[in-house]
Amino acid sequence: MLLLLVALVASILLGYAPAPRQPSEAEPPAAWEGDTPLVPSEPTETPTTAADATAVALGTSTPRRATPAPTPTPDPLYVATSRLSGRPQEDHFWLARPIAADSTDMIAPSYPYGSRNDGTYPIHQGVEFVNPMGTEVLAVAAGTIVVAGEDATQVYGARTGFYGQLAVLELDRTYLGQPVYALHGHLSKLMVEVGQRVEAGDVIALVGMTGVAEGPHLHFEVRWGKMLPEYTVNPELWLRPLEGRGALAGLVVSTDDAVVPEVRVLLYRAEAPEKLVRQVVTYPNRSVGPDPSWGENFAAGDLTAGRWVAKVYRNRIWHTAEFTIIPGATVWLRILVAQ
Repeated sequence: MLLLLVALVASILLGYAPAPRQPSEAEPPAAWEGDTPLVPSEPTETPTTAADATAVALGTSTPRRATPAPTPTPDPLYVATSRLSGRPQEDHFWLARPIAADSTDMIAPSYPYGSRNDGTYPIHQGVEFVNPMGTEVLAVAAGTIVVAGEDATQVYGARTGFYGQLAVLELDRTYLGQPVYALHGHLSKLMVEVGQRVEAGDVIALVGMTGVAEGPHLHFEVRWGKMLPEYTVNPELWLRPLEGRGALAGLVVSTDDAVVPEVRVLLYRAEAPEKLVRQVVTYPNRSVGPDPSWGENFAAGDLTAGRWVAKVYRNRIWHTAEFTIIPGATVWLRILVAQ
């Protein structure tokens, strides 16, 4: 027993990444330390119907790079403290899927961007595509490979050796004048080299479990502005939704207008409001940040089109909001919760 306890503590301290489960229609929510019960003893709800895609609700109840860059203190822009002001919200679904449609091209729901999985894992700076060893990894857009190799000496994640073999693509396009990068980690084999030009759909690598991965999967990140871990943004707002699906971006804020970090947002179809379909977690106040366009503190991609209900449980009160997903678009949702 003592040996098992020591092994568990060591794996947490080393920051091992889980092998996410395959996506399913409904995943039961996982509780973590300090989390609230899924169903309170006497819940009360006040739903607010979405209008114009907006809703507000208040509950009543050795990689080969020329010059490795040091890791700076994150800019305030990348701390999820408020929605960015003065900038119109717009979709930028520039990226194709990094996995072909005949494999698992849907993001695994168990370890979403900005979450800690069951509460014991590091803050997740990307998303996962769970596939067998050797599954082809595809370029998500036209661009140039700027990193291809192992991260044994240069830090690209939590520490050296974190992603194992990785490939980083710098897109030809920039967003708001800043570069956009796509990072692919835990690869078993690289099919490209630094400086190589690729087009969307080109095979660049094979799925593996190098680095700290506990099982075969592709770790995928989008970074905007700089190729540093502090500059990640949620890939679900960049990857084109699958057919008949759309995305959700939003804020959970308290009545004093403070952004609320690390609370679960539970998502249900409106026609089955007690059957959980998906859950995401609002971003922590470090390590990850909002999208430059949306300024969200939570997001979920690949939701089927139609009416949905979001629920947040805080201070022993359920807060709910209704919204409607539009195929191929992002809907904005603001959820106001009690302090």
